[in-house]
Parts: sequence; structure tokens; C-alpha cells
Amino acid sequence: MKNYKNKIDELLEFAELDDFMERKVMNLSGGMARRLTIAKAMINDPEIVILDEPTVGIDINGRRKIWDMLKYMKTKNKTVLLTTHYIEEAEYLCGRVCLIDKGRIIQDNTPRFLKKQLGLYTVEYFDEESKTRYKFFEDKQMALNYSSEIESMNYTIRDTTLEDVFYNFTNRKVQ
Repeated sequence: MKNYKNKIDELLEFAELDDFMERKVMNLSGGMARRLTIAKAMINDPEIVILDEPTVGIDINGRRKIWDMLKYMKTKNKTVLLTTHYIEEAEYLCGRVCLIDKGRIIQDNTPRFLKKQLGLYTVEYFDEESKTRYKFFEDKQMALNYSSEIESMNYTIRDTTLEDVFYNFTNRKVQ
């Protein structure tokens, strides 16, 4: 049987848990336990790691540590398949995204391509009924030109997000 002592030490350091190796798993925080689970998944140096909502219920510090772990795996040419309800997480971590609505894949591409389909810039504003409206543009100048036509003084020009894409492609009313 192969000696895994060095690999275990390396993974505990990778997960920033080397100071807690004597602690029982049941005495770890949720974020620490989640990082340990990811480290355990890496023990045999797999090419593909599948994670189901790895950051759900984790505080922001634990979440960022998990993000660092996932980004590191990417640098080692590992394929990480993850599910998440946190769209900003998918946008930040993933090179390819599948958006699923009602059990169906409705979009499958790079985050940039999906946003470009909609428009890279968003003008977000309140209409006369104080409802938020969204208008998408392929370039910033077009968004600026449109914003000068808005009667509302309450508007923002921002980068389009994957959340905008999901909202738009799930057939919810976006104007």
C-alpha cells in the first residue's frame, strides 16, 4: 500500500487545515469541513473533480478559500465540474457555464459569450412606475447614448452579469 502521509500533509496545507490535523471532523467549522472534503477528493490526484454546491452555507472567508482551491486546481489542468446557485461564483470560477431552468440546459457556453449574446453593457433604471428595467447594449457608448434618453434620474450603467443572462433566458420579462 502506498504511503500517503506526504500527500495528506500537502493536501491539509493546500486546504489551510494543517494546524487542525489533530481536531476531529465533527469539531471543524462548516467551511473547514467543506475544504477537507475537497482535499479528500484530491488524494488520488484525479483529472476530474465533481462538486455539488461546494460553498453553500459557508461564510465569505471560507467561500473565498474554497474559490482559491478551485482556481488552483484549474492551474493544474484539473477539470472541475461544479453545481452552484451562486451565479457570481460560476461567472468568477468557470470557463464554461451551463444554465439550467426547470431541469433543462438553456444555455451552454463561456461566460463572456453568454453575456455578449445579451449585450456587454446594461442600463438599469426605474421606470415611471418605479419598476426596475434593463436595457442591454453591445458597447458602452450605445449605453451612454441610451441613458441620456431616460427620464429617470435613477439609473446605472454597468457590465452585464451572468445573472442578467439567466434572468433573460429563463423567459422572465426583461425589457
